[in-house]
Amino acid sequence: MYRCQGQDSSRRLGACKSFIQPSVRSFLVCTLRALKAGALGYLNKTVAPEELLLAVQTVANGRRHVTQELSELLVKGLIDDSDRARHESLSHREFEILRRVGAGEATAEIAQSLSISPKTVHTYKARIKEKMGFTSTAEAIRYALENDLVVD
Repeated sequence: MYRCQGQDSSRRLGACKSFIQPSVRSFLVCTLRALKAGALGYLNKTVAPEELLLAVQTVANGRRHVTQELSELLVKGLIDDSDRARHESLSHREFEILRRVGAGEATAEIAQSLSISPKTVHTYKARIKEKMGFTSTAEAIRYALENDLVVD
């Protein structure tokens, strides 16, 4: 299952303010979350060495760096806000729980892996349902799968 795990490291490294978030995927939603969490750069792990060198130099000079492909997606997202996904309004934790629910994880599994209580997971699930207009967990699972929030 695909996870935006780098967001947690982005939060922890946020104080240094000069790091690049590598990723095996170029999901726009994960790019935005990483940049909002403090990453100054975002690259797919398959980029050419020249692109990596350019990214390091750019970030070392205090500027942001994303690949050309990602910058085009970001600009398209700014221009065409009508395609904004409903899950973009979720908090980081709500988004993580939605993704885990979509992957079929039980409440107890989610609680244990995130080091929170099952009651807290239930609270987040209720918030997600309210924000996104879901009436059942099955709707949340379907939404996560249809929007590629869960990848095997």
